[in-house]
Amino acid sequence: MGVALVPRTAAVRRDGVVMRELSTDRPRRHVVAAVRKGARDAPAVARVLDALRTTADRLSEQNT
Repeated sequence: MGVALVPRTAAVRRDGVVMRELSTDRPRRHVVAAVRKGARDAPAVARVLDALRTTADRLSEQNT
């Protein structure tokens, strides 16, 4: 018998393996955005970082 925590993005159906989504006490993942020094203020980079923050906030609200 074995048990593993697998990120949803890596969960691939396989014969003989049963996947169960955790419904309570879900683990949290910390994600960072790496940006080249000086590029943070570039308009395109700023938009991507803003979209990432907005999405993270929305997902955080859904999971609380």
